[in-house]
This record gives sequence, structure tokens and C-alpha cells, in this order.
Amino acid sequence: MNEPEQFVIAYWLLPAPPVRNFFRETIQNLAAKYEAPIFEPHLTLAVGADSADEASERLAHFPQGLVELRALEVAWTSKYAKTLFVRFESSPRALQLRASLGGNEEAFDPHLSLRYKRL
Repeated sequence: MNEPEQFVIAYWLLPAPPVRNFFRETIQNLAAKYEAPIFEPHLTLAVGADSADEASERLAHFPQGLVELRALEVAWTSKYAKTLFVRFESSPRALQLRASLGGNEEAFDPHLSLRYKRL
């Protein structure tokens, strides 16, 4: 008997243009310079082992509207997906969206990665 396929869904906020274009170009330039992967600029709101049906249900009730976040710093860590990133100040709106997706407040570090790479 085959086990059902399991997957994880990540819920992202995408920057609006022209900020998205700036981050996309920055990620592409860093990827070329440091032989790193290219990825879509995003801020992860929540990650969950939802089914496709559950994800559709969550998104159907997802609050609409703009989310404005203030950049705090450019930082780095030794984590692959957080090698170089822009950290943002959280906002009540971002926390509301995160909570609607099942995320908790304590572990939220709003950031947009600029490079994925093992150092």
C-alpha cells in the first residue's frame, strides 16, 4: 500500500513593483556573483503541512489589502535560506495575516532573503 503523498505549503508575501524588480535584480546579481540559486523575492508568512484543499480554504478567507513593512537592517546568518537578507519590522497587519494562516507570533522574523548559499 502506498502512503499518501505529503507536502508542505509556504505562504508568501510578494513585494509590489517596482520594489519587486529591485529585489529580483539584486537576487540575480548576487546569484551570478556567488554561484547561488535564483529565486523569487518573497517574505514567508507561514509554513504548514496543509492539504491542497485546506490551503485553498485558507486563501479563500485570506484578508485582502496592502501590507507595508519598514526595513530595519541587512543581516546574515549561516543558514542556507537566510544567508543574506533584509529584516523588516513586523506590523499588526502582517501578524494578522500570519495568524490567519496558522502561524504564531513568537517565531516570526519577517525578512526577505537576498542570497541562498552555504558559507
